[in-house]
Amino acid sequence: MPILLGILAGVGAIIIFIIRTNAAAQAARELGEAAAEAKGFLRRKRWKSQTNTDQIRNIEDPRLSAAVMMCALAKSDDDLSAREVSTIVDLLRENLELSPAEADEMLAQARRMTRDMGDLGTILRRATPPIQAGCTPEQKSELLEMLTTVATADGPIDAIQQDAMDRLRRDFDPDRR
Repeated sequence: MPILLGILAGVGAIIIFIIRTNAAAQAARELGEAAAEAKGFLRRKRWKSQTNTDQIRNIEDPRLSAAVMMCALAKSDDDLSAREVSTIVDLLRENLELSPAEADEMLAQARRMTRDMGDLGTILRRATPPIQAGCTPEQKSELLEMLTTVATADGPIDAIQQDAMDRLRRDFDPDRR
């Protein structure tokens, strides 16, 4: 009988050892999966920010660049308000001679491009080349007026918006080139 109890105790110890080893292995697998998931999240986040940046850099149409600039300027103090949206659509229709459907589509595209926007100055700088290449000094001045209208749609221009507008004025100045 004592031998039988010793064998049962040994088998029980082995079973407990196996169960605990499996539990430890499962915990290690879950920890590895969590680490891989976190790494994947960071990779997706970095990729998403790069693709949004590249979308703005790949703009060729000065009208879309103007829409992106207006959208980014309006979003710099908070998300777009209804007043800012209507102001941008009206400016796109009146100044860029777009139909209501075209203005709505261009605003939607600009909103997608600025969805995860970072620094306002960076967005404006990346959207500037098509305007520099395809617009006259008068059109650039008109764009600055449009941007001022958008910035003041919900109240006075804040310091960040003012700084960005001042940089654009310097960049658009023909005497500076």
